[in-house]
Amino acid sequence: MKTLLKALQSLEAYIPQASQKKAEVSEKAVGWHIAHSILVVDKIYDQVAASDPAAYAEKYNGHLWAMQYTQTIPRGRGKAPQVVMPSSEFYEEAAYKEQFQALLRKLSHYENLSPKQHFTHHRFGMLDRDKSLMFMEIHTEHHLKIIQDILSN
Repeated sequence: MKTLLKALQSLEAYIPQASQKKAEVSEKAVGWHIAHSILVVDKIYDQVAASDPAAYAEKYNGHLWAMQYTQTIPRGRGKAPQVVMPSSEFYEEAAYKEQFQALLRKLSHYENLSPKQHFTHHRFGMLDRDKSLMFMEIHTEHHLKIIQDILSN
């Protein structure tokens, strides 16, 4: 959880540069990557928290194994579901801060969830609580790297 919280703090630090964009890195601005990352963690938390531990069924998934092994997500190969697509490119700084605070309150309960609570990813399959956390960490780091590349000279 510390890794995810640290990554979220790093995202929050980029809020002042939300409007920055570099087409050769991403067609989306820094603010979009921040908002998308917040939405992903928020929606995964909600799904894990609402899931029935008895319904969890572990199954090998090669894509998940590769992500776990490399600790990365390749750029430009995935397509985010509509539910985690930000509704606008930019938000007011206060709105970002509010979203971060709400997310941190939710995450403070994450470790109290059952290890068999889960969410189902469209490519990686059913992920238990701990694998869901790992995915949130890797996904957030993926977008942090994109933001850093957008802002680099």
